[in-house]
Amino acid sequence: MINNKIHILFVVIVAFNISLAGFTIDEIKNMVQNRKQWLALNPSPTDVPNAILDSMDLEHRKDQILQEIQALLDGSREVYSSRDIEILGYESARRSLSVHCQDIDKTILVKMSAIQADEFIRNADRIKLQANKVLNWNLEWVYTNWVLSLVDSQIVFRFEPEESQLEEGELQDSFSEEATYNEALQAYELGNYQQSLEKFGLLQERVYPPKPAYIYWTARNYMVMGDNSRAIQLFREYLGSGDAE
Repeated sequence: MINNKIHILFVVIVAFNISLAGFTIDEIKNMVQNRKQWLALNPSPTDVPNAILDSMDLEHRKDQILQEIQALLDGSREVYSSRDIEILGYESARRSLSVHCQDIDKTILVKMSAIQADEFIRNADRIKLQANKVLNWNLEWVYTNWVLSLVDSQIVFRFEPEESQLEEGELQDSFSEEATYNEALQAYELGNYQQSLEKFGLLQERVYPPKPAYIYWTARNYMVMGDNSRAIQLFREYLGSGDAE
C-alpha cells in the first residue's frame, strides 16, 4: 500500500513542470503538500519502479522537489492591503502605536514617537496598512515590509512590527512621565535651559495624549535661549490647543 502511494505521488510530481502562472493559493498549497508527503515517505530505490528510476536519479529528484517547493512558496507572494484597522492606543513604555488588523485578526506594534502616533490617531478613519506576504514551509502567511499610511496624504510610515506583548520577564524601560516632568522644571529653574528643553522634548515624544503644558514650557525655554521665532510658533500652538490659562 505504501509502495503504491509512493508510486502515485512520484508520477504526479515527475509530471509537474514548474510554471506558476495562473495558480491559485489553494492550488499552490495542494502542490506543496503533495511534495512534502512524498519527501516525508523518504522513498528508497526499491520503493519506486525501475522504469522511473532509469530516467532520474532518486536523490537528485529529492533535491529538485525541494527546489520546486521553494519555487511554489515564492510564487505565493502577494501584497496585503487593508483599511479595516482599529487603533488600540499608544504604548508609551514601548514607544509604539498599537493597531489591530481586523481582517487577519493580528495586533501589531508600530514603533514611533507619540507625536507621530497622534497624527494617525486623529485620522483613524483614513489609515491604510500594506505589507508583502508569502507562504512559509508550514503554509502559514509571513508578512514583511509593512507600510502604515494615511489615504490622500503624503504621510507614509515604513516599519517592521514589534511583538504585540512584552515577553514574560522582559523589563520595560525606566521612563517616568512624572519624574521627567519634575526634572525638566527643575532644570529650567536652575537655568539649565538646554537640559530642560531636552526633557520636555522627551515628554512630547513619549506621552500620549499630548499635553499642551509641555509645549508651553518648551516655548519658555526657546524664549530665554533667544530663539524668539521658534518660541512664538510654539506659544501659538499652545494657545490653539484650548488649554491656555
